[in-house]
Amino acid sequence: MSEMLSVKQRLIDSLQRATEQAQQSGKLPSVPLPEVSIEHPQNPEYGDYATSFPLKLARATGMNPLDIAKHIARLIKPGTDIADVSVAPPGFINFSLGNSWLTR
Repeated sequence: MSEMLSVKQRLIDSLQRATEQAQQSGKLPSVPLPEVSIEHPQNPEYGDYATSFPLKLARATGMNPLDIAKHIARLIKPGTDIADVSVAPPGFINFSLGNSWLTR
């Protein structure tokens, strides 16, 4: 169970860092960040985890949630832990875990 929490926490940290980078670069307005939650998607085709964080951020910024998701996802680089980051309408960010997480 603690390993699953660390996976979620790592994804949350990545989302927060990417959002702050997007704000600093002017891609997103500087507003207080809403709470980030990570869940398993209903459809497994969308990856191992997903977040609706861009939908929450859209309420605070007035921006299109899909545009927010794209700005954030571009800043999260796939690697050994995160194999893939994708975006799905209306503003979800989906994560597929890398083998390093799946074999722990």
